[in-house]
Amino acid sequence: MPPIPVGARPETGAYFGNQHQSGVLFVHSLEDRQGGWGWQPRTGIVEQQRGVFDLRVGGGGDRIRGDNGGFDIDSKAALAQGTATLGRWSPFGGSDSMYFGAMFGYGATRSDSQAVPASFQSQGNTSGYSVGAFGTWYQDDLTRAGWYGDLWGQYAGFSDRVQTVFREQVDYNSHAGILSAEGGYVVRLQDSSWSLVPQGQFVYVHNHTYNVTQLDGLRVDGAHRGGWLSRVGVRAEREPFRWAGAAVRPFVTLNWWHDALGDEVVVNNLSTRYLYPSDRFEFKAGVDARFQGGWMAWGNVGLQTGSQAYQAWTVQAGTRFVWQ
Repeated sequence: MPPIPVGARPETGAYFGNQHQSGVLFVHSLEDRQGGWGWQPRTGIVEQQRGVFDLRVGGGGDRIRGDNGGFDIDSKAALAQGTATLGRWSPFGGSDSMYFGAMFGYGATRSDSQAVPASFQSQGNTSGYSVGAFGTWYQDDLTRAGWYGDLWGQYAGFSDRVQTVFREQVDYNSHAGILSAEGGYVVRLQDSSWSLVPQGQFVYVHNHTYNVTQLDGLRVDGAHRGGWLSRVGVRAEREPFRWAGAAVRPFVTLNWWHDALGDEVVVNNLSTRYLYPSDRFEFKAGVDARFQGGWMAWGNVGLQTGSQAYQAWTVQAGTRFVWQ
């Protein structure tokens, strides 16, 4: 095989895909974690007197195209995350409530990279676990109208692998610390069956990747990367209607994501940054359903678009178990 210019080495895209995916894999909103139950009235379900466990599974993919030189990167991801609500208290001693609990999850990603305009290819894989805690506050815990806030933090550890153009497998480790603050306001529209939930979220990610030296001498410098994501959006949801014995509530969500994660891969002292767009626009649609006996479930699909020919999709489903 002829020498490959460092700038065209597809491993750079694979290492970059691993770094980016491990930073965002466990990032989520309150809506993702527990469906729409966060701001739906608790009528008929006195959850603070029971145990609550939420479980969600999901997958997705994104891609960027280096049409003018750079890298084509196609990534796929899958995850499962469980959340246990462990307690409740009222910080202000009124109708407000703060719920707190623990989170744990597992996820895996794959990133296929191709150097452009060359045709050399490489593949990156990462998998790992996360543990964390959350606290969610509601201004009015009975109606769930008005203000809400959601705070969570997670630590995630990953095992990473890159397959080089020479079919060498390079194994290394990485980890990430993630903090999120989300807030919003639930508006029940008068003389309408719809509610609006304008919301915003700020996420800080500290990602640490360890140094790697391939057998062919290619050096990939480990990095301590601290950056942030922000989201501004609005959710519109309809009052529930009966269908097949369940109370079904459809919804749509529009989000604007701003990415300032600062992802960077340094290969033989050559830095590669800004492969993913700074701004992404997301559309999500789905349903929440409540069945007899208190069992609840939700599901949604999402699409994202951005500059640099960026496209992404997500699909997820979840369920809530409530017991005495």
